[in-house]
Order: sequence, then structure tokens, then C-alpha cells
Amino acid sequence: MKRAIAAVLSFLLLQACTFPPESISTGDTEEKISSVMELIKDGEKEKLADEFSDNVSRKDLLEEIDEMYGLFGGGIISWDEPTHCGYTQKASDHGDITLYTADPRVKNVKAGNKETYDIDIDYTAVNDKEPEAVGINCIMIRKQDPDKTYGEVILKIDGQTE
Repeated sequence: MKRAIAAVLSFLLLQACTFPPESISTGDTEEKISSVMELIKDGEKEKLADEFSDNVSRKDLLEEIDEMYGLFGGGIISWDEPTHCGYTQKASDHGDITLYTADPRVKNVKAGNKETYDIDIDYTAVNDKEPEAVGINCIMIRKQDPDKTYGEVILKIDGQTE
């Protein structure tokens, strides 16, 4: 009987380690970034500011968002689906995700000023050690350069106006 109970407990412990982790995935991040792009398109400045992590200073954030709209000549018209540009950090503890950060890129952002940009978004979906870091930590806007993989950063929105 003791062996049967030990076998069942061992089986349950092994199963606990193989359950899939929280449902944070590349698709979840891309969906979140798509909703952020809709906020930018719709001119929802306050809602966009709310998507930033608590680590980002609110003092200069709305000013930087206004600067973005000025750069775009009002707003954005269209963009490609977000893609991961390589940087993802993920940590787990017994199957539970404790840290998930990503740096998705949105390419071919067509703006009201008829220019085309790429937008990189530093996004933290989960951070158990620093929950105040969850959200957008930075948006970098690059003007597209056909001669380079990455265009020059022309605006960085991170609540730290220089």
C-alpha cells in the first residue's frame, strides 16, 4: 500500500513539473502591441500613457507622446503586424512564468506626414520580482532607411525627456 501511495505521489509530482506554463506567448505579446498601435492610431494619448509601466515617469510622458504625434503629422494610417526582433527574456519557476519581456518591432508604419517608420516597443508582460516594470518601458521610433536594416532612432518615448 505504501508503495502504491509513493508511486502515485511521485507520478503527481512529475506531472506538476510538466504542466504548461502560464499562457504568455509571442502571440499574446503581438496582440498587446497591436492594441497599442490602435491606441496610437486613434489618438488615445491618456490610454497609451496608461500602458506604460509604473517605472516610467509620468511627468514627461504625455509631452513625449505629443511629440510623437507632431512627428507623425497627426497620426498613423497603417502598419505591418508586429514581429519579434530577437530579444525575449523568459524565466520560470516550477512551470510558472516569473519574467517575460519582449522587444517587438512594428514595421512600415505609414504616418499622416507621408513618411514611413519602424517602431520598437520594449514590453514586459510578467515580472514577479519587479511588478512595477510590467507594461511598456520604452517606444523607439525609427525613420526607415532603405540602405540600412535599422533606421536612426528619431524619437524615444520613455518618460525621460532630455
